[in-house]
Order: sequence, then structure tokens, then C-alpha cells
Amino acid sequence: MQRSHIVRPAAMFWGLVVFMPVGVTYLSAIVLLLALLVGGGLRERYARLRANPLWWPVVAYVAWTFIVLAVRPHYPRPPPTCSTDCASPSPS
Repeated sequence: MQRSHIVRPAAMFWGLVVFMPVGVTYLSAIVLLLALLVGGGLRERYARLRANPLWWPVVAYVAWTFIVLAVRPHYPRPPPTCSTDCASPSPS
């Protein structure tokens, strides 16, 4: 496989911005994906990925995540709010 010199810095950039705001993390993930596409050798990358022993556990985890998101609501409904006088103490 011919090595691309753009993918490693893009992957390092993604690791460096992991604790930054979410938008920067998404931007770095997009930059990494673009670097992988520009780097070429997609068929060989896919073949190496499929040969990895972690392929099926990762596929199962991602599939389970999508199944749970499809079946159950993502966030539960918040409890109903009380009226404006619920914070004040009751009269004695």
C-alpha cells in the first residue's frame, strides 16, 4: 500500500482537538475523512479493515446503537413543570 503523507497529520489533528468545542471536533473528523479519500487506496484500506479482528465487534456496536435509536426515543420526556408558586414555602 502506498503511504499518503496527508492522512497522519489529519489523524493527529483529530486527536489534538478531542477536548475542544464540538464544532472543531466535527471539522477535524471531516478533514480526516477528506484526507483518507484524497490519499487513495480505498479498496486496499477497505480490505485491511475487513481483515481486522475488531471489524465485527465494531459493526455490531454501531448496528446496536442505530437499533436502539430507532426503537426508543433519544431523550426521555422531561417531567412537567410546576406553577410559579411551587418554589415558595407553604403558609403555616
